Amino acid sequence: MSRALDDNREIIRVLSPIINAYDAHSDVPWPGLYRELATAYPKARFILIRRDPESWWESLARDWQIDWVARRLTAFEWVQYWRTLRRRVFGSDLTVDF
Repeated sequence: MSRALDDNREIIRVLSPIINAYDAHSDVPWPGLYRELATAYPKARFILIRRDPESWWESLARDWQIDWVARRLTAFEWVQYWRTLRRRVFGSDLTVDF
């Protein structure tokens, strides 16, 4: 994995022009970066929505037409969802396409 994909602070640095251009953001890539965003933007507010991981994955796979059997994620998807999917849904069977 490249260093940039493994360093959320670097991802936020690269995305900072987009972050600073708007008052609000939703959906990806922000959920996977919220800890670092909270540090970088201490006045930011976050809304936590909880969902059963398996039903969430089924919905995501269907909407994004992700190969359910191989469960392959693009680099972009990996950055967004690795914390959630690594243990809760995939265990050790996660495959990433780079």
